[in-house]
Amino acid sequence: MTPRERPLTRDDVLSAALALVDQQGYEALSMRKLGTALGVEAMSLYHHFPNKDAILDGIVERVFSEMRMPEHLPEEWMALAEEMFVAFRRVVAEHPNTIALLARRPLNTGGSADFVEAPLAVLSRSGLAPERVGKLYQSLVAYAFGHAFVASDRPVAPVDSPVRTDADRYAAAQAAGPSVSVYDEETFRETLGHIMRGFTESDG
Repeated sequence: MTPRERPLTRDDVLSAALALVDQQGYEALSMRKLGTALGVEAMSLYHHFPNKDAILDGIVERVFSEMRMPEHLPEEWMALAEEMFVAFRRVVAEHPNTIALLARRPLNTGGSADFVEAPLAVLSRSGLAPERVGKLYQSLVAYAFGHAFVASDRPVAPVDSPVRTDADRYAAAQAAGPSVSVYDEETFRETLGHIMRGFTESDG
């Protein structure tokens, strides 16, 4: 193990942990592997985190913190919510191996919980009842996770695949064209709008 040139920091640990998760998935993360990646003994990590769960909490917070919003934000609630969830989808697509972790892990830190409170506060401006706000939030999060997962590594059907060559059997797929398999941000935005308008119009 090569000695480190400078003292280990909390940020170093989280950066290396996220890199490992990006490469191997969060189930593969261990204190031993993380120590090896950082060039330290696993015990050194306990100076910064009490256990592996605390590191996982830190990874959740780190991913949320990478969300980037436009410099000039819209004031209208639906447009602002759209920008929030586009930013969320974008960062999750950049770290697809964190999806299961983000979706299933309780938000145990103030930093990660802030990233839930913020969109909920914006959606609350819709005038929907609090319970409906929660359901709308849940729908948008689930859609963002699913879209990001597929968009992160979507293979394109080869030119000789049946869906491209058998027009009789796959007429609808051929008529739809590339839109069937292109999970782009433009379509994501459009569907976000449909979901939000659907909630507000059904309660109107």
